[in-house]
Amino acid sequence: MRSRGAMKVDSVRESNNSLSRSSRYPVRVVLCAYMILGHPDAVFSGMGEREIALAKAAQEFVQMFELLMKIVLDGPVQNSDDESESAAMKRCTFRSQLAAFDKAWCSYLNCFVVWKVKDARSLEDDLVRAACQLEASMIQTCKLTPEGAGGDKLSHDMKAIQRQVMFHINS
Repeated sequence: MRSRGAMKVDSVRESNNSLSRSSRYPVRVVLCAYMILGHPDAVFSGMGEREIALAKAAQEFVQMFELLMKIVLDGPVQNSDDESESAAMKRCTFRSQLAAFDKAWCSYLNCFVVWKVKDARSLEDDLVRAACQLEASMIQTCKLTPEGAGGDKLSHDMKAIQRQVMFHINS
């Protein structure tokens, strides 16, 4: 009995993991929209054109998401459509709102990816700078020559530092 239960739990975990990996709407990216709206200073280090576009797209996405949730919970709603000539009330159904939500999602996701590319480059630059500082510190601490060998015999601790730094630089 235990093995059957364990297999069921494992298969549920596997399906949940594959579902989260293949989700069209990754939860973390959705939650980022709320973070951007609620705490822009904590999310953005500056407000360039990418950040402004992302904030605008996040606002539109969250509005469309919340309206979709309202329709899911309360059913179709009447919405005034300022673009129509008669300015009559327009019925907002689940299907029409899902299309509007998905359009807002795609726009937000595109802005998010563009912003994250810049963010990733910045992180990569920081990591390279930290690796260089680490290597310079190792050279100074271990008193290494330009050829990489220690001028004096390296102690066990110095060799350990050297191995650790080289491992992190090469990985």
